[in-house]
Amino acid sequence: MGVISQLEDGHFYLEDLTAAVEVNLSSAKITTGFFVENTIVLAEGEMQLDGVFQVRTCGFPPLEDREKSMAFFSGLDFFGGGILTKEETLRLAELEKNAVNDMFVILSDVWLDNEETLGNLETILNGYENVEVVPSLFVFMGNFCSQPFNLSFKSISSLRVQFGKLGQMIASHQRLKEHSRFLFIPGPDDVGPSTALPRCPLPKYLTEEFQKYVPNAIFSSNPCRIKFYTQDIVLFRHDMLYRMRRSCLIPPSTEKP
Repeated sequence: MGVISQLEDGHFYLEDLTAAVEVNLSSAKITTGFFVENTIVLAEGEMQLDGVFQVRTCGFPPLEDREKSMAFFSGLDFFGGGILTKEETLRLAELEKNAVNDMFVILSDVWLDNEETLGNLETILNGYENVEVVPSLFVFMGNFCSQPFNLSFKSISSLRVQFGKLGQMIASHQRLKEHSRFLFIPGPDDVGPSTALPRCPLPKYLTEEFQKYVPNAIFSSNPCRIKFYTQDIVLFRHDMLYRMRRSCLIPPSTEKP
């Protein structure tokens, strides 16, 4: 068992904490799934005289229940919060149990350059403004423009204005502005210095007009992590199926599991 790594151009290795061995995947039979670089796999085969491991069958390790993992790591916060004591874990579990009215509203492809989108957002905000308990969090995920950002993109200034309009719209809903949080996550085709993952937050130039109206809004990276009491939530806006299919080292199996 190990991680599939490309330590040399065109040469793949099965690597763990102690060693790395070159592998030949050309005739490997695989289970269902996408086998790409940096995935952990179980491989069965034969070591050749030239030191290359000829893989005959390849699959993924069995899944482990989250509860078992958490018990084994004794309160380790996988989101970087250090070690949680047993008392803190119990307190968070109790708070989560009582948070029966907490609600997240998640929207994607919020095209701010589309008037129909803005009208629909107004309808959504009006609806939640009048409910008994407003949502704890609104998540707006890109793309925020109907046209992908590239070198010929000339609508940055107008998109900045549209963000300002959205800020005004939210600010006009007083209960939402005071009691809800607003999180923005860029999409794969949004403005940014690079398309590499993780994507940087939306540039300040785009969002500063919005923040005049909603100063406590959060502009995060993509993917984005949220800690909700005992739950770890990852929000990721990307076509990972397409990306992983293109990066497969072995064509996916078409056999039904």
